[in-house]
Amino acid sequence: MPNRLSLSLILVLIPTLAPALAVETTPPYLIDTTQTPRSISFENPTGGKGQGGQAASNLGVGRKGSPAKTLEPGEVVELCNVEGQGIIRHIWITTRNEPENLRGLVLRAYWDNQEHPSIECPLGDFLGFSHGKVTSYDSAVHSIGPKAAMNFWLPMPFRERARLTLANERPTNSRLYYQIDYTLEEELPENAGSLHALFRRENPTTLKQDFEILPKRNGVGRYIGCLLGVRYLEKSWWGEGEVKVYLDGDTEFPTICGTGSEDYVGLSWGIQEATQRYLGCNLNREGYVSMYRWHLPDPIVWKEDIRVTIQQLSWAPYGYDERQDDWSVATFWYEPVPSEPLPTLPSYEERTADLPQSNPLHEKIGKITPIEAAHLVESQLPRCDVAEVSVEEELGLPLYSVRGEVNGDRFEAYVDAERSRVLSIERDGEEVYRWEGILISAHRGANRLAPENTAAAIRRAVELGANVVEMDVRQTRDGHLVLLHDSTLNRTTDGSGAVADMTLEEIRKYDAGSWFSEEFKGEKVPTFDEALEALGDHAKPDIDLKNADPEKVIDALRAHGFNEGVTLYCNDLEKRRAMVELSDGGVWPRPKTSLGKWDLPGIIEEWDPPLVNVEWEEFSEDFIKEIHLAGMKAFVNVHSRHDTEYKMIAAMEAGADYIQCDQVDV
Repeated sequence: MPNRLSLSLILVLIPTLAPALAVETTPPYLIDTTQTPRSISFENPTGGKGQGGQAASNLGVGRKGSPAKTLEPGEVVELCNVEGQGIIRHIWITTRNEPENLRGLVLRAYWDNQEHPSIECPLGDFLGFSHGKVTSYDSAVHSIGPKAAMNFWLPMPFRERARLTLANERPTNSRLYYQIDYTLEEELPENAGSLHALFRRENPTTLKQDFEILPKRNGVGRYIGCLLGVRYLEKSWWGEGEVKVYLDGDTEFPTICGTGSEDYVGLSWGIQEATQRYLGCNLNREGYVSMYRWHLPDPIVWKEDIRVTIQQLSWAPYGYDERQDDWSVATFWYEPVPSEPLPTLPSYEERTADLPQSNPLHEKIGKITPIEAAHLVESQLPRCDVAEVSVEEELGLPLYSVRGEVNGDRFEAYVDAERSRVLSIERDGEEVYRWEGILISAHRGANRLAPENTAAAIRRAVELGANVVEMDVRQTRDGHLVLLHDSTLNRTTDGSGAVADMTLEEIRKYDAGSWFSEEFKGEKVPTFDEALEALGDHAKPDIDLKNADPEKVIDALRAHGFNEGVTLYCNDLEKRRAMVELSDGGVWPRPKTSLGKWDLPGIIEEWDPPLVNVEWEEFSEDFIKEIHLAGMKAFVNVHSRHDTEYKMIAAMEAGADYIQCDQVDV
């Protein structure tokens, strides 16, 4: 609990903002019923009572239907437009973690129907970091997560209206998530100030002319502090310049004068990355510095006017020396509205010049490069023109965002950089592709829990959630299709003889379950029709074609509604070709890489298949990546009696699209 002195300092932050600071300065168990809590996001854009979560997703209404929005180039989105009296207490925003994006998005705030903005600042600088370079840290004003999760805590009171907008001033689109938490208040102090913020940049500064942190403001107000960015242009020490605060009529000399740049942010003897509640440096890397100072316990209030500057000075053999560097600032203060217009915001080009490289095309995240990510999208979206590839750190995954045009339409795709797969594609705002997830194929049904290739094994596989069930299809002497892996009945029934030499009636006399366990005594060899009926609409068949007639197999598949996405394995090349031709593309062959482990061009030339069969002996992450880059899916076989769980995890991590296994229950 703060002592009496510190409490008084907090309450002086803005003498009239005691209600706004009540959350921090009063015990949390006190219930203030004069406050009405509200929150705005894309799920409730008006903040209306009982109006949130009404949009629909694939799961239905109210199931995360509108968490985010894509801003097109030049688009302005209204983040909030609240009538009445209240205080914005917290803002959370996340977007693409790219310097050009964080400098290209501009936040503007309009208080109490004033026509010009009181806040006009690039999003990244307003939310706590210079140069668009995100670093994770926490202060009294900002809480920043490592993947551009940005939180802002300064209270923002309003009497009549609070209107916040975000403009996308960059030439490419931008994905945005946000939430604004506020309270409607029955009463605000008469002389409560409104939050103001501006952004300035001089690249480079003018020699012997101090950089203005806050150009002159008239009237009354409270200087809260600033976020300073420095890109030093010479290798020598840059931070000898003093911060000067000119108050209430000061002209040539200031009332408040510091001792050095690093001193102003609470550090000493040069600059170090060190973040604290009210001051510190949150970036000092590769010539880029970001540092901040918040005058919360040490208020700076003006009664007539204020101007704040910082010098650009360095060490020299003969003493101090003047210098030029690239300086930027986001400055925060409170003053009443109506207020004077802010200085002109630098253009997008001026704001984004000389920023850190976000992701050069030769660098990579995960296992693939940006160029390879573009190739993956091109294989999924033929004839597209990729314009930009950037890093999209979201949901804890290393993702690439790939943007461009196809036949005049804009598109955006997300690529999993760790598993080399396209996750989704939007075309002109409509989703045209979504990865359906890893598909699990039950080898001969759930053959560890029921007799292989029986209706019982198929039903059990479906119950366990298998997406695909592999089944070996043979043909009897009298032309019926049945399921049996071996060419004879000997191993999996209590009979004997070759399937091709027996009629269906003869085969059905034998027990196909007792060999497995007494529980399945009486199970029969199923017909292909019975097997497809057992699948229902819960899973698709994966056909291992033995001696069966391709035309009969296709007829049966069509009769049961399996017209597309049926996978096929067959060593007989003529039968395989016939299956593909007869199905009009509904059957997808999965050829083995018998032409050589890395001879994917040979497979493509001969079969142009949508997927490739990968035996465990030839499995590797690089091989999966090569398959994906060739525009195909990887069908990985891990069926064995040993290490099934380990193999399945390895295949998943490598990016397998299908995994065929014996132990579906794993």
